[in-house]
Amino acid sequence: MIINILILLISFYILVKSSDYFVKSSSYIAKLFGISEFVIGLTLVAVGTSIPELASSIVASLKGSGAIVIGNVVGSNIANIALVLGISALITPIAKNREMVLKDGYIMLFITALLVLTLYDLKLTFIEGIILIILYISYLMFLFDRKDDSKNNDFSEFMNYVFLVRYIKKFNLKLLVNKDSKIKSFFNRIFTFKYLKPSKNKKALKLEKQKQKVEVKESLLKNIGILFVSIVGIIVGAKFLIDQAIYFAKLFSLSEVFIGLTIIAIGTSLPELSVTISAIRNGFSDIALGNIIGSNVANILLVAGASSFFSNLTIEKISYNIMMPYLFGITLLFLILLKYRGISRLMGAIFLAIYFSFFAVLLLV
Repeated sequence: MIINILILLISFYILVKSSDYFVKSSSYIAKLFGISEFVIGLTLVAVGTSIPELASSIVASLKGSGAIVIGNVVGSNIANIALVLGISALITPIAKNREMVLKDGYIMLFITALLVLTLYDLKLTFIEGIILIILYISYLMFLFDRKDDSKNNDFSEFMNYVFLVRYIKKFNLKLLVNKDSKIKSFFNRIFTFKYLKPSKNKKALKLEKQKQKVEVKESLLKNIGILFVSIVGIIVGAKFLIDQAIYFAKLFSLSEVFIGLTIIAIGTSLPELSVTISAIRNGFSDIALGNIIGSNVANILLVAGASSFFSNLTIEKISYNIMMPYLFGITLLFLILLKYRGISRLMGAIFLAIYFSFFAVLLLV
């Protein structure tokens, strides 16, 4: 048991340090390529910290343990808001951000409601998983294609991408202007690495390259290397942490369902916790909130969607009745507070109380 405790502590240290480097390198790359920190938080950081959920859920799906997958996704999303934001708010109160709620909060609420409705029949099928993956791709396209100064980056604009309205309009407009050249431009838009090229800071980057071309290149490569190494550290740290958590859970005779909803969910949410705390400590509050929203979206659309490819994900009625009210309720409360009041230290404590009440309900069932 002493060895298991040591592995637990070492894996936690690796997880925290990897998260620190992950936030710093992501922030550097975001600024270098003219991408906002919030978009980086919603995509790169969110997906990176959702990898443990994705890996563990796919393994569970391959073994036919659909309840563990759903429990992991729902439990992780509840933990991301109630536990991660609760602890983060205790450290540093989070100011209200109405714009963030209008742009991305409503999208998260819609996707959460979609999961609640999809699982009403107590299963997530292969076809439903494909729909979730398509929605996630649409979400990524919406994020990267939108402009920071646009006033229409809200839920309705996202739905235009979901139903391809935005691209149909662009496509038709191009055909009216010049059929041959515009069709070519349309496909070039799809098959080129547009989003990997500098945007806003393009001129500044050119001047910088003229002065310090070698230094900038080396710095970029260094941070990309740190980014990938830190992702590996997050995955490895989370894996060993989860393994030891499961070991201690079995040692104390806890059920598999309880492990999926709590131990595994908490373990796979530790990257979000460490990244969010690290981001707030380093003054990157946009990355912190973007990480929470983006991670919750990725958990539902990417993790649950991809896991359903291997087997149908099913849960029991009693589990649905417990998990879904907590998930939707805590998501709605988070957005209301973020829009109108912000999250104070007191509300952070209330979030933690709500999370521990979730534990208590699970233990009583």
